[in-house]
Amino acid sequence: MKLSIGNLNITISWSGKKSTDDLPEEVINALETLEKYGYKKTTSYKQLQSAKKAAKVKAERAKQKVINAYDELKTELGKTPSMYAVQKRTGLSYNTVKKYFPRPESI
Repeated sequence: MKLSIGNLNITISWSGKKSTDDLPEEVINALETLEKYGYKKTTSYKQLQSAKKAAKVKAERAKQKVINAYDELKTELGKTPSMYAVQKRTGLSYNTVKKYFPRPESI
């Protein structure tokens, strides 16, 4: 049985037992507690790969939005735009803009 909690992946294996009803009481209690607090069973490998790919595409689109808005505002204003202005132009969250905001090259 595999559990995935945040960045933590846990595999529980037992020998001689054929079903989850035969698990020790401590393990059953732990699984019930995890379920109570929003534990979800691990999805299939294909679903995980699809989710990773979708997140990558979404991040790339956000990055492009930030870069395009930065360039547009820079040409309109004639000076370096603020992160807040880029945020308003793109509609993304401040933290997302902060993550992809172009940084001047260090000297």
